[in-house]
Amino acid sequence: MKTLRQHSAKRKAHSVMIIFILLVIGLFSSVKSFSAETVKLKYIQSVYFDEKGAGMKQPEGVACNEKDLLVVGDTGNDRLLRYSYQDRSLKAGTDIKVQQLSNPIRLQINSKGEIFALDGKKRRIIRLNPDGTFKGYVDGEGTPSPSTFVPRSFKIDRNDNIYILDIFSGRVIVLSPDGKYQKQIPFPKDYGFFSG
Repeated sequence: MKTLRQHSAKRKAHSVMIIFILLVIGLFSSVKSFSAETVKLKYIQSVYFDEKGAGMKQPEGVACNEKDLLVVGDTGNDRLLRYSYQDRSLKAGTDIKVQQLSNPIRLQINSKGEIFALDGKKRRIIRLNPDGTFKGYVDGEGTPSPSTFVPRSFKIDRNDNIYILDIFSGRVIVLSPDGKYQKQIPFPKDYGFFSG
């Protein structure tokens, strides 16, 4: 049974590495998204280690901005890894470790470079400053009853509004960039199960 779990974890890690590669290629190359030109992908590199050579353990979340930042949720090591894209390759892999985050499973970066991470154990979203220091929790100030929500996933749009998939109450909560409640969108009837 242990061997089967190890094999499954290796396959999952390999899948995440492929996603990293595709994100790096797709987001950091100068490809026009709605043009009639053919898109050509070029492999750049795989990401496995931090700057000290320590490997990742169960990586899950990944986020990048439009400039040069790539952040990976190294879930099994309870940390985030920050890479910068320079000279057509990813550099370093400095770790970000804060006591408020123990199991990063989803990541987003807003236009100010702030990093948002969903903790898979605590089911809370934290906000980090661009330097990786803890800034606060995303609690949805002013959310109407039920004010408690259980995020499964979240997204940040171009205007830095935050969309939280609340599986507890069957809705999407929309927050302003500063984390205040704006509106909610209920799940449709007979919706089944949403994960992202």
